[in-house]
Amino acid sequence: MKDKLLSIWASIKTDLYDTWNRSKIFLLAIAGIIVALEFQKLKEFLLVYMGKKEIQKDEKKDQQLATQEHTESAQADVLVQEAEGLPSTEQPVKDGWEKN
Repeated sequence: MKDKLLSIWASIKTDLYDTWNRSKIFLLAIAGIIVALEFQKLKEFLLVYMGKKEIQKDEKKDQQLATQEHTESAQADVLVQEAEGLPSTEQPVKDGWEKN
């Protein structure tokens, strides 16, 4: 029984070796195509991942800039109100102003 199993195993091994020798170029080409396609998927995944990180970073920066813009707008509104009130505090120009 053991001899039969060993002979079957030797036959399978010989057949696989023969098949490999006859078609290894095709098998290597198929393996190369599979590797190329998987590399393409990996590239796509990395591009999407990096794009998401960039968008998140930009959204954070956008929120900071929006807060800064709101603060500066409030400061500008205060300055506009002060500028509108300035003419009422001015003294009228009198005759002989050039002599002072």
